[in-house]
Order: sequence, then C-alpha cells, then structure tokens
Amino acid sequence: MALNTVGLELWAPAVEPQVSYTSLLPALIVCGIGMGMFVAPSANLVMSTVRPEEQGIASGANNAIREARRWHRRRIAGGGVLRAGRL
Repeated sequence: MALNTVGLELWAPAVEPQVSYTSLLPALIVCGIGMGMFVAPSANLVMSTVRPEEQGIASGANNAIREARRWHRRRIAGGGVLRAGRL
C-alpha cells in the first residue's frame, strides 16, 4: 500500500489536460507494483481462511467487494472532475 501511495503522490502533480503518457509512466509503474504486492496476498488471505467447499463463495464475495470499491472510486473521481469543470 505504501508503494501505491507513493505512485499516487507521483501522479497527482502530473495530471494535466495535455499531459503525455510517458510523463505518467513512472507513477503508473510504481502504482502497479504496489497494487500487485497488495492484491494477490489479499486474495490469498481470503481464500486461505475458508473451508475448501466454501472457496467459491469467498471468491465471489471478494470479487464483488473489489468491484464495489472500484465503482466507488470511479464515482468519487468522476465527481471531482465534474466539480472542477474539466468535462
């Protein structure tokens, strides 16, 4: 999570309407490494705490919660963009 935070800190000052993808690349790489180090162990922890016959349910619940968080983050980010008048 710390790497993801660092990546977001790198990303924040670089986000401008005319920014190039190459200037965002370092932040995206750091965020990707940070998320990769968090998501896989998190899913492993969820799956290792349930009985084998309940792993399908746990996997579905874990994926549903992850998608709900993703949807919520997009709604928050979209609201910020709309309030800033960028759309």
